[in-house]
Amino acid sequence: MPLVHERTFRVRHYECDAYGHLNHANYLRYMQETAFDASAAAGYDMARYDALGHRWLVRATEIEYLRQLQYNDQVHIRTWVNDFRRVRSRRIYEFRCANGDGLAARASTDWVYVNTVTGQPVAIPPEMVTAFYPEGAPAPGAQRDRFPEAPPPPPGIFKSHHRVEWRDIDPARHVNNAAYLAYVESAGCR
Repeated sequence: MPLVHERTFRVRHYECDAYGHLNHANYLRYMQETAFDASAAAGYDMARYDALGHRWLVRATEIEYLRQLQYNDQVHIRTWVNDFRRVRSRRIYEFRCANGDGLAARASTDWVYVNTVTGQPVAIPPEMVTAFYPEGAPAPGAQRDRFPEAPPPPPGIFKSHHRVEWRDIDPARHVNNAAYLAYVESAGCR
């Protein structure tokens, strides 16, 4: 059984889009913060990752929106590690409304464990797996897809150029994955 961690957020006005809904990039920010807290609760806070010279970076995220969150909603986010692979880990998230309206969203993120100097993936140590699965990790499930090559762009594709700004950079010194969602949103408005 994995460690399950929960955190509550209140949707702030500036996190909402023009329709009054929690902006999609902020779902991702909530997920990141909850994952950081869950990792710290398992004994792997940011200071420990810095000392190890490793950190987790997002490879892919999937979010299924079931109910829109709006200003002042209280949302409980539950998260747990679903599996560990050699250099990857999948974390699951559930967004539940505090008012009892049920599940608002569910998501998963595929994280890659990397060396902070080289940026290359590194093997996840067994003691880390034990920290997140104190009762023992489950047997690995079906093999996940390898890192696929990007397909060629279709003809007539829309292109948008965006200058990376200081606010887009996170402590890992790369463009934060939530900023990429903002770039996509910006391109769709042109």
